[in-house]
Amino acid sequence: MEINYFGLLRSLASWAKAGRCITAALIEAKDRVHVYERRGFLYDPAFDLGPAISGSLTKSFPAEATLTFEHPINYRHITSPLKYGMLVYESTAIPADWPEIINNSLNLVLVPSQFNREAFISSGVIKGKIRVLPHGIDEKIYNSTGRPGKNGKFIFLCAAMPQKRKALDKLLKAFKAAFGDGQDVELAIKLPYAPGKTPYDDLTIREYYNEKNIKFIFSGYDENEMARLYKNADCFVLASRGEGFGMVYLEALACGAPVIAAGWGGQTDFLNDTNSLLVKYSLGPAGSMQYGSANPKGLMAEPDFDDLVSKLRYARKNPEIMEKKVSAFDVSKYTWAKTALTLKSILSL
Repeated sequence: MEINYFGLLRSLASWAKAGRCITAALIEAKDRVHVYERRGFLYDPAFDLGPAISGSLTKSFPAEATLTFEHPINYRHITSPLKYGMLVYESTAIPADWPEIINNSLNLVLVPSQFNREAFISSGVIKGKIRVLPHGIDEKIYNSTGRPGKNGKFIFLCAAMPQKRKALDKLLKAFKAAFGDGQDVELAIKLPYAPGKTPYDDLTIREYYNEKNIKFIFSGYDENEMARLYKNADCFVLASRGEGFGMVYLEALACGAPVIAAGWGGQTDFLNDTNSLLVKYSLGPAGSMQYGSANPKGLMAEPDFDDLVSKLRYARKNPEIMEKKVSAFDVSKYTWAKTALTLKSILSL
């Protein structure tokens, strides 16, 4: 297969990561990929793309088909005759200007979950243009090898953007309600930057900076550093109000960390009561938690506070049961190599 890739790559943003990983998997499979990189959110010119992608960089569209993970408004820059757009959104209604652009500009739109497929269809995207392309993990990095035995404090880990959609405010409050100032348990919250960088950030989490059993990490960790965090965690928790897919849950499970998540969103394509703890929720207006030209009809989940407290305590008291949940999940179904194979099957190029 020969294809162009057009999008942000040098960034910690999840869509940049998806673009990098799919592109790298295609190149590793001996497909010919021409990479036209863009700038965008958290762009870092020093970000190492690796020799395979770096050797494929271009500023043109030599192949007949282009794969892109970009805002729909940027499809106008693509000059190839075939255009395939990867997109994700976290509420029940995508931005009001997206459907027309998608329907008129793309041959196909690729979304990572059935949750997204339903949201795109209900928002007006032509059903026949939509395909589901799940995201994945790099199993050479995200695996349980070297996971240490635990004799000290119980560590809950949360890794996310510091944005209101991630429900960090509710998690922090629930953690304190569940464990108080107990020093035998810790909540580590890994964020790529301190809140205040975007209008979507949740500034209320600053109130917890000085808690003795809550640790904040503000840093752009690479993949190996993230894997070490997951492996050292006794439980991964992110009761997000909305996820289009949720790669962090896959990465945590692959590294042997049990998962607590909201029972609504893209992650429910692969998370269930057998392999994780799902927090009860109610649906409400997504409002300003949505990106871009937010659709007023969009809904997101509000995780139930009491149930989140209960799930945190349960995970702490029942580590053996939580470990059995991890073993019930077959993470080998979700690798970037399989994503690349599925992509090629969809596109039939």
